[in-house]
Amino acid sequence: MALVLCLTLLPTAAWAKEADAQTQTGTSGTVYTVDADTAVQSVENDVVVQAEGSAVADVDGTAYTDLIAAFDAAQEKPSATVKLLADVATNGRTSSTHGDYGNGYYVFDQGNVTFDLNGHTLTWTKYDAYRTSLLVGKNGRLTVCDGGTDGKIYNENTQAINIYAGTLIIQSGTLMSGSGKALKIDGGDVSITGGTIHSGDYFGEGVSISPDTVNNRTATLTISGGAELKGGTKGSGLYVDHVGDENPLVKLSGGTYTSGSSGINCSNTTVGTLLDENCRYMLSGSEVTDTGVAALGSGVTVEADPNAPVEYIDADGNPAKHTNCTEITAETAKLTDSWYVVKENVTINGDLPVTGSENVDLILCDGATLTISDALTVENDAVLNLYFQSNGTGKLTVGNSTGTVTAPAGEMKKTTGDSSTTFEKCKDHLWTYTNNGENHTTRCNLCGKDGGAVNHSYTGWTRHWATTKSRVC
Repeated sequence: MALVLCLTLLPTAAWAKEADAQTQTGTSGTVYTVDADTAVQSVENDVVVQAEGSAVADVDGTAYTDLIAAFDAAQEKPSATVKLLADVATNGRTSSTHGDYGNGYYVFDQGNVTFDLNGHTLTWTKYDAYRTSLLVGKNGRLTVCDGGTDGKIYNENTQAINIYAGTLIIQSGTLMSGSGKALKIDGGDVSITGGTIHSGDYFGEGVSISPDTVNNRTATLTISGGAELKGGTKGSGLYVDHVGDENPLVKLSGGTYTSGSSGINCSNTTVGTLLDENCRYMLSGSEVTDTGVAALGSGVTVEADPNAPVEYIDADGNPAKHTNCTEITAETAKLTDSWYVVKENVTINGDLPVTGSENVDLILCDGATLTISDALTVENDAVLNLYFQSNGTGKLTVGNSTGTVTAPAGEMKKTTGDSSTTFEKCKDHLWTYTNNGENHTTRCNLCGKDGGAVNHSYTGWTRHWATTKSRVC
């Protein structure tokens, strides 16, 4: 009886297809069946293998058996997410709204669409003799990400994505072409913060940016984080064709660039013009000092320059910069007569002594907190000066402290709790008013800021008796 019951729970078609991975037992123990009738089933984040004819994409909870139809539906919304549910191969010709552009190209030209590869592969195929691909243009905004593992867009015949206008954001996943460039930028705004962009073509470029001047197009490209750009044997990871004044405008603050030839290759400009402020090139473990060249070798990376000037607000309250600051890390053992900077959240387990006979200056970058689990000990005649940046959101938190800690620009608040003390910029002043006769003075109880003298300003009279009235400043 138990065997008969199990067979009853599984439709005949699904049982027959089990060898082809059309059913799957999820982490909950449930056996899922996916076919044209059951569409998408997903419980407790179980991964479902799609059967032929079943849903291949989801648009904000609605299942679609045709990816192009899903793209069309997403573009009709102000903002939407298309999640890939299975590996898909298409040439884009099934769309009636956006797909008939240039003999099979599919264009994102409106809306704000996020395309989540979800660990699957979109393979773009030829339409007859035509090479087709995804396009971003006009008012389109496309974000590509991978909520799973090893998700990719693959095009054997031409670029995986081409943009001539609009906005393209690459966060994760892989773009790969078998011929030509993997990402071709003719215009528009492109931001790459992660993922891999790879051309398998012998002369191919991972990313090529060359604005279309015939149609007066301009382009911008920013690359940051751990993005990887890979070119072919005789190609480059990134190719930049500078066609005019700041066109394209390229800013590199991260990324790794490789190929069998050059990592970065430029035309009509030099690699130095591509670097974002306070960044540097690294190649073979060393900083690239000559950036007046048109190309850099394979394996070049871009990173923040640790010796770049650090911005802060000086003792007079004015914006300033300081070079050669030592960045504090979890391994920092002590501070001496010098300048230091905290660029991100850092925790030092134990004590941190501050030694020397002069000022020790520490810049707390916006959003960064230095936490010292035990004691901050400012020894002898040393003084620890805290400087903040423009937003004043950096903090120093210690288990306890001795010695002199001050802020030359003023407005430093010291808050002591049960187990720690925090030094930070005072942003919400608690004023005390002192009546001096014709005026009153103010001072913040938290940071000691002098609010100056202010003439009395009265709001009106209050009658107490027939002959007595008072008014409040």
